[in-house]
Amino acid sequence: MLQYKISKMKTFTQTINGSVYSAGAEIGGEDNLLPEIHRLFEVIAGIAPEEIHDGFTIEVNFTVFTLLKKTDGFSVSAPDYGKNPHADRTEDLTQALRIQSRQTNLLRRYGIDGEPTRFDDKIIADKGAVKEREIYFMRTAERSKGDSGWYIKSKARNAKSAAESYEAFYAWQLLALRPAVIGALAFPHDYIAVFDGDEIRAIVNPDNEDIMDLTLTE
Repeated sequence: MLQYKISKMKTFTQTINGSVYSAGAEIGGEDNLLPEIHRLFEVIAGIAPEEIHDGFTIEVNFTVFTLLKKTDGFSVSAPDYGKNPHADRTEDLTQALRIQSRQTNLLRRYGIDGEPTRFDDKIIADKGAVKEREIYFMRTAERSKGDSGWYIKSKARNAKSAAESYEAFYAWQLLALRPAVIGALAFPHDYIAVFDGDEIRAIVNPDNEDIMDLTLTE
C-alpha cells in the first residue's frame, strides 16, 4: 500500500521485494504527480532484486533516477535541475516528476508514441533563437550518442547563410531558457513543433500533417 507522511514535501513509501522504497515530492498545484510516483515504483518492481544496490540508476525518459541506500531500504533521488544536475542530486523528485508528467500528458493527448530525450542530451539552436517568440522545434533521427537530435530554428530567419551561427546546450538548461518546450522533448524524430511564446501552435508529423488540427476534427 502507498503511504505518505504529511509535510510540505510528502514522502511516499512502498515495500517492494522486502525492501522499503521512498520517494519525496510536493503534491498539489497544476500537476498531479501521484500517477508518476506509482509508475516509478512500478519500474522499480520490475527490476530483479539482486541487481539493486546503492547508486543503482534507473533511466525513465528525461530523468536518470539514482537509488540511495538507507537503513531499511532505498530512497529515490534525481538530478538537481536547480543546481548542476551532472553532479548534484536531490531527494525531492517534484521537478523530475513534473517534467515526466507534462511529457506523458502531451504524448497521450495527441496519440504520439514518444522518443525520450535525456536531461544531459545536447540541443542545437540558431544562436539566440531560444529567446525568440516564434520558433520551430525540429528533431532528426541522425544523431550521435549524447545528441538529442533536436534543433531549434528561428522562424524569423527563413534563409540560412554561411555566416549564421549556432549554439548548443543541454536539454535540462531549457528549464531556465524556455521551460514551455520541455513537454515537446518527448516527441519522436521527424516531428516539428511550432511555438508562439509559451504556446504550441502546431505539431507536424512525418506525413506533414498538423496533428493538432487532426485531433480537433476527430
